[in-house]
Amino acid sequence: AVYSRRITSPIRRNPLSRRKYSAGQLAAVIAISEAVRGVFLRTGYPSDRVYVVPSGLDLAELDAVPRNAELRAADGCDALIGGIGKLAPKKNWALLVETAARLAGERPGLRWAVVGDGPERERLAGLARRLGVADRVRFTGFRADALALMKSFDALFFPSMMEGAAVTVRQAMALGIPVVAADAAGTVESLGGHGWVVAPDDASGAAAAVLEVLGAAPRRAEVCAAARERARRLFDIESTVAGTVSVYRQVLASIGPPRDSSPRP
Repeated sequence: AVYSRRITSPIRRNPLSRRKYSAGQLAAVIAISEAVRGVFLRTGYPSDRVYVVPSGLDLAELDAVPRNAELRAADGCDALIGGIGKLAPKKNWALLVETAARLAGERPGLRWAVVGDGPERERLAGLARRLGVADRVRFTGFRADALALMKSFDALFFPSMMEGAAVTVRQAMALGIPVVAADAAGTVESLGGHGWVVAPDDASGAAAAVLEVLGAAPRRAEVCAAARERARRLFDIESTVAGTVSVYRQVLASIGPPRDSSPRP
């Protein structure tokens, strides 16, 4: 078996997990990032059998998505910061709401959108009301056209505390959209230094990063150009396919030719 792993959650140490992920059960592991590879190596699995094949993007399909400026139609909106993802605790959306509250006085025309749904939605909406930004932070729920909405963002806000590779971040990079993100291993690896990274609990630092993104046009253009080049060079779906095929070829070569299983006379 070849196992593909996409998440940075620790591997459980119960007997069933130890057997499932043992070197005797798996011929190889494909991790979508070095961060994910590190999680698996910490189980003691042989390092020479854990391969990194970055999770890729269909760039042609991404470019063809039409831009949807619906979320920019709010009265007085002069800039839109958005996030996309499940509204779950580890996604840390409270950081976005708290950052919106810190910037409410300084940037009255700044609007925020959280595209997605999940168990945290009511709590987050309540937090926005308590902090006085319910009219500035919009929770859209699940949207099938999330990528079209992203194309109208002035920046992607990605506060998740645990990510294997942050595909949404890679999409924003490929589109030339600046990214303000929490310091999670998979996210930082994807950005490769071409974004604004803050501590997962630092709303003040996140607010400063958003202001820099919105105010420093030359710096923003430089970072976005480098991020776009990185995403299109490293995260193309064709590279993912080629890397995956290469792993399977190596596994098959190590096993040797198939045994003849035809019935004997």
